[in-house]
Amino acid sequence: MSNYFRIPAKKNRTKKSDFEKLRIGVLRMAEVLEVIMIISFGASWPVNVIKSYKSRTTKGKSLVFLILIMLGYIMGIASKLSNATYMASISTKWYVLLFYLLNLIMVSIDLSLYFRNYKLDKVRV
Repeated sequence: MSNYFRIPAKKNRTKKSDFEKLRIGVLRMAEVLEVIMIISFGASWPVNVIKSYKSRTTKGKSLVFLILIMLGYIMGIASKLSNATYMASISTKWYVLLFYLLNLIMVSIDLSLYFRNYKLDKVRV
């Protein structure tokens, strides 16, 4: 019988294929990019909060924008908590969730300053 009809022996399944290595690399890159995004936003929010505190006005601020950003962070946190892969590795990737929470806190502070500044604007008019 020719080799054409022979069933090949099973290969060692522990060795990762090139495709699998690429997929893992892409997933790691996605995690790195997500962390960079969250850190960038996290660096911006304290500046925004200080500006809101010092300006004592709502001019240039949008309540809808702040609420949508808060909703986005809440959905990001919910996404992480409902992702079985992330939760399985939370002991090594806890910092991503921490940055989401810190950003949510900063936006919440900015939102509370918005309402304070709104009252101050009403008094001035």
